[in-house]
Formats: sequence, C-alpha cells, structure tokens
Amino acid sequence: MKKLSSGFTLIELMLALVVAGVLLSYGVPQMSLLINKSRLTMSHNNFLGDLNVVRSEAVKRSAPVAICASSDGATCNTANWEEGRIVYIDTVIDGVMTASDGETVLKQMRGAEQGITIRGTSFTFTRALGFTGGASTAFNNTIVYGPDGRPSHRGSFRICGKGISRGINLSILGQPQKAVDTDSPADGVIDDLNGDNLVCP
Repeated sequence: MKKLSSGFTLIELMLALVVAGVLLSYGVPQMSLLINKSRLTMSHNNFLGDLNVVRSEAVKRSAPVAICASSDGATCNTANWEEGRIVYIDTVIDGVMTASDGETVLKQMRGAEQGITIRGTSFTFTRALGFTGGASTAFNNTIVYGPDGRPSHRGSFRICGKGISRGINLSILGQPQKAVDTDSPADGVIDDLNGDNLVCP
C-alpha cells in the first residue's frame, strides 16, 4: 500500500506568501498610524495634566507658580516644550527660574513621546500679577499662574506628530482645554483661542 505524502505544494506555499504580503502591506502602515496617534494622545494628556497641576499648586500655595519648557530640569532654557518642563514658585514673578531669587523647582515633568513637538503659539499678556517680565513679552515658553488659578498669559499650544495634531487652549480663566474645531461649518482642523487653525508645519 502506497503512503500519501503530506505537506504543501509549491503553488500553495506561493499563494500563502502572497496573502501574507497583502495583509502586511495593509497592516504595517495602519499599525504605524495607531502608534503615532497613541504617542500624540499620551503627550497631549500628559501636558494637559501638567498645566492642571501648576494651576492647583498656585491655588494651594496661594503664591504665583510657573511652568516653563526646560531641557535640563533646572532652568527655563528652551521654547521646545517636548524636551521637558519644570514647575516652580515664581517669587519675583518674572517668568524665569532663578535660584538666586530663592526660587526652587517644585516638580520636574518629563518630555513628550518620541517624534512629538509641542510649541506655544499666539500667547498674549492678560494681567499683571505684579509681573516684571513686561506686558509685551510673548511668553510661549513660560506660564505663571496666580493664587486665584488664573494665568499671566493666554494662548494655545500646538502638539504635532507625523501628520497629525492636537492642541490645548489656555484662556484667561486658567483652565486648559482640549482644542477643537470651532469653525461653522467645521473644516476638520482644530482652532486656537483666536479661532485660527492650529496646523502643524
């Protein structure tokens, strides 16, 4: 009696490879997009949380508390918020972390996920708070919250990652909000506090 051989024929094997190739060509880009969206959402939520922490610290301590972009965890030395952030009591209320003024870092916040950029945009001075940094200063890298939980500046943050974007709007009331499309009819692009599109370069 003849034994039947088991296994794949060359045609079956080639067909399986073609099907696997088609599935991979569709799945890999989708997986990459999912990972990018996840990184962007995580960075957006972390930054939103950081702003809320600063606001609550200012109210809790009844003192001006600032958050600024920092790459070294000790000074306000960059405009790139994705590099990291520090929170400190701004005793001089100048928007600059200065140890010689008795200012100390309260918290160091980690930077954004890989491939994400965070930039302040269209910030304008809203109130004095005894602020010595100058009313005309565009503070895209420092926000000072007063004891009442309101900020020294209002504006928007643009959070960008490989072809997708998120935004955070900071109004004079101080509560950071997720940026949404406010156009009527909607154009599918999120807007800053001024109603302008928050687009990534």
